[in-house]
Amino acid sequence: MKRKFYALGLVVSLALSAVTPAWAAQQVQVYVDGEKVSFDQAPVIESGRTLVPMNAIFTAMGSEVVWDEANRTVIANHGSDTFTLQIGQNEIYKNGALLYTMDVPAKIIGSRTMVPVRVVSESLGAAVLWDEDNYIITITSPMEGTSASYFNTTLTASDGTPILKTSVAYPVIDGSSDAIHRINQALYQQALAVEQNFLTQYLSSAQNAYQANGSAFQPYYMTGTAAATYLDHGILSAVSNTSSYTGGAITYSRTSATFDLATGQSLELTDLVSDGRNALEDLMTAGFSAIIDAAPSAFYSDAKSRLANALDQAAFYVSEDGITFFLNPGIIAPAEAGIISFSVPYTL
Repeated sequence: MKRKFYALGLVVSLALSAVTPAWAAQQVQVYVDGEKVSFDQAPVIESGRTLVPMNAIFTAMGSEVVWDEANRTVIANHGSDTFTLQIGQNEIYKNGALLYTMDVPAKIIGSRTMVPVRVVSESLGAAVLWDEDNYIITITSPMEGTSASYFNTTLTASDGTPILKTSVAYPVIDGSSDAIHRINQALYQQALAVEQNFLTQYLSSAQNAYQANGSAFQPYYMTGTAAATYLDHGILSAVSNTSSYTGGAITYSRTSATFDLATGQSLELTDLVSDGRNALEDLMTAGFSAIIDAAPSAFYSDAKSRLANALDQAAFYVSEDGITFFLNPGIIAPAEAGIISFSVPYTL
């Protein structure tokens, strides 16, 4: 049965209380399955990468982590799987086979092994969401009945030098029904389109940048994580986050999709709640406007008029905590402002 949103004032107060400008000096906070993780070495951001203490995160997710001093290697045992990585190296191995190559190597800070946060999603299949506004990382253990798969592509210059790389994830739902097949195919196609659009858009500029910069050139790349955020009441909701480097600042983007598990059909928010389109537009206007009012200098000067013309670009996803609405960078604020979002506590 469809449910109804109440008091828009609640949305405004939530948005106002949650907003912290992305440029403020803050410490990164990490939550694993809803529990805040305490660190004796805080996460750090270096060169656009968020590095987290591997021991604390893996332990919070039920892994046993040991340190091999002789080989300067971290060994993590998780269930029947063993993961290893060596300080100063970019490679992570699972049961002896190469699993993933990091953009930056593992390093030691304050006697703790620090790794890019994406190591968590790659190794343990967890969903990792980065709230750039509030400097919060939310890590959610994989839902039973789901996994992740990846597009991994490397394009090279004529001399074989890598110039454009992608590693884009998409959720895979267990099951053999026609409906599950349709959902998996839709999620596959969505991720494929994101990857192919990036490769098509930036191949030429990557080639030109390599020719201009030679050995100083840094390959362009897109990386993406994806996971089911809700799998209950016959509904699947999934969200994918990407970060891209194309010679300047790292940029972020998000896509989402929600489906009926019985039919495989894509669902709009009006299929889930009883509020009409006008009421939902009022809700989104109130939520995003509150964020603009809280930090107006982060947005375009005409952000509210842009918002009025961009509500059809606002997307949503469902999680156990409620419904999150978001706008991608460049719509009502410059790219450096990141993804603009707010959440409404809600139970379907």
